[in-house]
Amino acid sequence: MAKADLEATYRAYIAVLNGRRFDKLVKYVHDRITYNDEPMTRQQYESLLAGDVRAIPDLVFQIRTLVVQRQEVACRLWFECTPQHEFLGIEPTGASIAFAEHVFYEFENDKIKRICSLIDRGAVEKQLRRT
Repeated sequence: MAKADLEATYRAYIAVLNGRRFDKLVKYVHDRITYNDEPMTRQQYESLLAGDVRAIPDLVFQIRTLVVQRQEVACRLWFECTPQHEFLGIEPTGASIAFAEHVFYEFENDKIKRICSLIDRGAVEKQLRRT
C-alpha cells in the first residue's frame, strides 16, 4: 500500500473508533492479531475498545503525531476525557484527565495485524489521585 493510502486507511480507522462503529473494524483489522505480544481475535480487540469507551464515554482519539513507512504506522494519540468507571485499574474521581498513548501498528494486506501500545499510565494515576 502506498504511504498516502496507508495514512488515509489509518485515519479512517481512527474515525471508526471515534464514531463507536466497532462493527466496521472488520475492514481495518485482521481476524487474528497480536496486541502487545498477546494473540487476540478481532472480536476480543473490539471488546477491549468497547470497554474503554464504557469506562470513558467521552473518549476521543486525537492524532498528534503520525509516521507512516512501508507497512507500519507509528502514532502519538492524545486523550482529554473524564473516566466514569474504572480505567487501567484505577477508580474514577470525577476529574478530567489528559494523557498520551504511543502506538505502533503493522499492516498486512491492508489491515492491522500487530499492535504495540504504551499508555502513559503514570499521568493518568497522578491526575486521578490529585483530587
